[in-house]
Amino acid sequence: MLGLSLQAARVTWTVFVVCAALAVLYWLRDTVVLFMAALFFAYVLWPAVSLIERHTPKWMGRVLALTIVYLLFVGVVVLLVITVGSRMVEEGTTLAQQVPDLMKNRQWLDKNLPDFLGPAKDKIIDWIQDQFASGGAALLPYLKNAGVALRGTVTGALYFILVPILAFFFIKDGREISEYLVSGVASPERRAVLDEILSDIHVLLGHYIRILVTLAFITWCVYSLFFTIVGVPYGILLASQAALLELIPVVGPLAGGAIAVLVAGFAGFPHLVWIIIFWGVYRMFQDYVVSPHLMGKGVEIHPLVVLFGVLAGERLGGVAGMFFSVPIIAIVRIVFVRSLRSARRRHLQSVVE
Repeated sequence: MLGLSLQAARVTWTVFVVCAALAVLYWLRDTVVLFMAALFFAYVLWPAVSLIERHTPKWMGRVLALTIVYLLFVGVVVLLVITVGSRMVEEGTTLAQQVPDLMKNRQWLDKNLPDFLGPAKDKIIDWIQDQFASGGAALLPYLKNAGVALRGTVTGALYFILVPILAFFFIKDGREISEYLVSGVASPERRAVLDEILSDIHVLLGHYIRILVTLAFITWCVYSLFFTIVGVPYGILLASQAALLELIPVVGPLAGGAIAVLVAGFAGFPHLVWIIIFWGVYRMFQDYVVSPHLMGKGVEIHPLVVLFGVLAGERLGGVAGMFFSVPIIAIVRIVFVRSLRSARRRHLQSVVE
């Protein structure tokens, strides 16, 4: 009747529901990022909780194991703040104090800026000195959101408190949450598919996040060792930013290397080529030896898809969107593959019958 079919109506309704759900997720993206950060933190702590559960009496329970892990984590954080954190603050303060004086020294700028800039070199020096002489007038438009940034700092402090709390409940009640989601599906076949999807996602996220943290730790150790040996100024600070940027696929390591070269150059380090060579060699070793060996076949995504996801994630959610882009793409792939396998099984059963 009226040229409409029941199947077309179902497809249209499904598309509408999916689009509406995506719109709601985008509207609530800050809250979604908060819960995803908590989930990330939960997977970081989960191996330690599982280890303690396996080697302690059952009467202790998961809550007590979680409490022990949280106390150990706080102890490690305090130790890092006392050792590495104090060094980073010292280097960051020194860098912030030296930069204005260096920018006003024309001879120093002419010596440290590369000659391949050609005629543009003098113009760049003039622009830099004009900005510092005028208090950065041309940079003021980029600071118009300073109030928003301040509110974001307060929000970030709140998130810093909420993330461990949410992660605690994710670890404590994760199995019950999964069972509740599966039990809500009426069809036994679809219930089995959902259970397979959740199991695959659990394995994937646990594997990916643990390896990502491992790669970031290796990056910090290698960068710190190299910068200390060759005498790069602010070595611990630069190694720490490189380790953090290692968590962002593709774009992060490139930005980390560029920042290291830029800061070392402005700090007067004369052998920038050493840093560039080190970065290139390390990236080859990291990307083609260490990372594939650790990742294995856990995250089977083409590099072009990863790059697209990172750039799209930046547009949708900033740095957090870049960080979570790869896990989200991998989860979508799992859902698609499992759903396709289920559809094929149903088709074969219908043919046999």
